[in-house]
Amino acid sequence: MLAKQGWRLLQYPSSLPNQLLKEIYFPHCNFWEAELGKAPSYAWRSIMEGQETLRNGIQRLIGDGMLTNVWADPWLMGENLLPFFSNIVTRVSDLFVSPGVWDVALLSHLFTSHIVHKIQALPISSRSHFDKWIWAPDRKGLFTVKSAYHLARTRVLEDHVMAPNPSAQLWNKIWNAPVPGKVTADLAPGFVRDIGADKAEFEFKKPKSLKIGGSYAIGCLVKPEFNVDLFVQLPKECFHEKDYLNYRYHAKRCLYLCVIKKYLTSSALVGKVEWSTFQNEARKPVLIVYPVKKLVALPGFFVRIIPTAPSLFSIPKLNLQRNNVRAVSKGGIPQATPKYNSSILEDMFIEDTEEIVKQTFLGSKELRDGLILLKLQNESTMTLACIENCRDSGFEEVFMTKIDYPVKYDHVIRLNLKGKSSVYVSGFCLDDECWRVYEQKVYNVLSHGLSDRVKTLEGSGNWPMDDVAIEKTKSAFLLKIGESLQNSWGMTCTATEDDVDVFVSGYAFRLKIWHERGLTLMRRETGNEHVNKVSNVDKELYFRSQHSSMINGLQTCYPAYGPVVRLAKRWAASHLFSACLEEEAVELLVAYIFLKPLPFNAPCSRITGFLRFLRLLSDYDWTFSALVVDINNDLTPNDEKEIRENFMFSRKGYEENPQNVNSALFLATAYDKASEAWTRFSPNSVVSRSF
Repeated sequence: MLAKQGWRLLQYPSSLPNQLLKEIYFPHCNFWEAELGKAPSYAWRSIMEGQETLRNGIQRLIGDGMLTNVWADPWLMGENLLPFFSNIVTRVSDLFVSPGVWDVALLSHLFTSHIVHKIQALPISSRSHFDKWIWAPDRKGLFTVKSAYHLARTRVLEDHVMAPNPSAQLWNKIWNAPVPGKVTADLAPGFVRDIGADKAEFEFKKPKSLKIGGSYAIGCLVKPEFNVDLFVQLPKECFHEKDYLNYRYHAKRCLYLCVIKKYLTSSALVGKVEWSTFQNEARKPVLIVYPVKKLVALPGFFVRIIPTAPSLFSIPKLNLQRNNVRAVSKGGIPQATPKYNSSILEDMFIEDTEEIVKQTFLGSKELRDGLILLKLQNESTMTLACIENCRDSGFEEVFMTKIDYPVKYDHVIRLNLKGKSSVYVSGFCLDDECWRVYEQKVYNVLSHGLSDRVKTLEGSGNWPMDDVAIEKTKSAFLLKIGESLQNSWGMTCTATEDDVDVFVSGYAFRLKIWHERGLTLMRRETGNEHVNKVSNVDKELYFRSQHSSMINGLQTCYPAYGPVVRLAKRWAASHLFSACLEEEAVELLVAYIFLKPLPFNAPCSRITGFLRFLRLLSDYDWTFSALVVDINNDLTPNDEKEIRENFMFSRKGYEENPQNVNSALFLATAYDKASEAWTRFSPNSVVSRSF
């Protein structure tokens, strides 16, 4: 992405932003001669960081040669032409005897025969009269981030793993490591002691072979982590026939890496060497090697050194039914150690597996592309969703939102085994590793699920058209409902023309009837006091019915929604916000974090949801932004425009006096585009500052 900004600068030099960059940072030279300068902007710093990658792949396609500098512009791929004869020629057009025809005599005078042949082989553009930039790694000459990334990673591997210069080769550094003679457990006494190996000494021999493997070998590396796997084949001479027993192999494997680490640490080409594990298995460490040179194009690049052991032991001896750790017994009877045996077999067959994978993927470009897309799916899908669905193309969600464990993940478990030697020794030295004892506990926290069911009443076309008749019909329904509940179910009811109060098990419920035709009363401009009263009642019932329907639907989609709402309401009550923060407003705020979770996924636990609710209250820009909760994706562009206009009208007096704002929160929905239902008058700005 950094190189792409430089590509745009070269392709569109006459655009206003690019003209400004040239005037500020390189007014008297071209882009390739430009320097970072003092106090550069973030944009210019980014462009300069991608300049080297761009230089490695860009090329000038020659037309008339008038715009291409022979000595400064990269028009001859792979050649750095020194300006020894810049007083004779400056532009490529000076090398022509006529348009498109090279001056062979002049070329022979200026350059070596090798370069002359390359120049004569250059294609001269027949479509364009002018010179133009092309991207050499792409067949169409168009810059793509994918091709630039591939070019950059290839350069890194050549420079830091398999460089032509043997002194700069990590490969040769390992291959030419001095032989230290006898290796003992003193190099890693803690590891040998913890796994309980009874024998660990051996004579060090050079690796049998070194091979490049992993995602790089099949061309499927993706960011953000860029690394190369280097398989180091352990020599048979370092092992005895029965070293598959009692962790002897694992001990020697670790000690062999200790020797390599000691040598690499002293190399001037290596920045640092760290320990890691293979497939998260603590008994099988690997080395992580970082080059001393920091790579701007590929930050965090490292080489992972992985030991392999093909044909080291007899395969039948590692049958999953066999016991190869003598300490694993029950009642004096040896127990099978399938996981221990599989751990050794994995190292024995890793190269064979790698070869099968390599042949499969290198034979199918579509399969490689599919794997890359699969790797990128999670993060890229989330980022694209932010760009498409969030305000300002998701800039705040993608670049400004802090990603921390409590908010991102629904369950976080930390195992602290420090000082508990009895725990990890009892597990590690048997067939399993210690942390696997906790696997069932980790699995149990994933088994969460809630479900609710909702029933709705059907509408009818038999309602009267007259407004007064509608009200009388409602009253008749209410009286009949109260009578039915009392006679059929024995409930205590009090029925009036406006509502029915029902008393059940110490709880009181008030039933009202709303019909959508009552909304026509709100649209009429009349001075009739009775009509205005009915209109306000119907308006409130409309809000409540729409809100209830949407929230019930949301609960069926997100089982964690209900528990989060209850926790949020409890928090509001305990902080004395209930009087100014309606329960429906809390429900909408919680709904927002489920509908707009980016850059996270929707929460699946109440604690995660509650933390995001608190973050929304404290971090959202309530003064200058409306919070739009579109539960069913009902809002049209016209609706969104109406909401913006209503919000701006509500903030009209803010510049004159911030206290003029009636409510600090503007919650808009498909049924309430003016934020009249739940936050019309509260909470005010004083209360909102205490959130």
